[in-house]
Amino acid sequence: MYIGKRRLLLKIRTKFLLFISEFFLFFESENNETKIRNFFLRKIGFKIGKDVIIDKNISFFEPNTILIGNNILIRENCYLDHDIIIEDNVTLSKDVIILTAGHNPETMEYVMKPVKICKNVWIGARAIILPGVTIGENSCVAAGAVVSRNVNANTLVGGVPARAIKDIAKSHLQTSNFINTQ
Repeated sequence: MYIGKRRLLLKIRTKFLLFISEFFLFFESENNETKIRNFFLRKIGFKIGKDVIIDKNISFFEPNTILIGNNILIRENCYLDHDIIIEDNVTLSKDVIILTAGHNPETMEYVMKPVKICKNVWIGARAIILPGVTIGENSCVAAGAVVSRNVNANTLVGGVPARAIKDIAKSHLQTSNFINTQ
């Protein structure tokens, strides 16, 4: 009985802190609102690096199992499941879904597999990343893609299921600096 009450209080605390953090998104000064929002997100349990912008309406399952690196942009309406590592210089566009839990179709057993997004990755709007996927450095996932297998470094993938569209030449890659462009 005590565990149920404790869990309920933790959920209420998390919802309250998330509400307060989203409240600060309405202020004009982007620098201050980001710092205040990240402060509250850290209190919820997110492990967040420097120069991170997380927009409103982010859904998550277990924030204390999500590691977010430096120089990250996560747009609104994204869903982040458990056990996710997002390295530096990554952009998640609007409505991206990252899943790490599912069921084995043969046994209907509950299965969890972590997701890793390496450095300098761009994930397009409404893309879905399925459990156990690693997205290699300097890669791009097209909008609406469903990524069910690992993505090699320097690759553009798209489609349902996502397939390699082309290799991205290293000479054409720009150093991702989405936050500090002023």
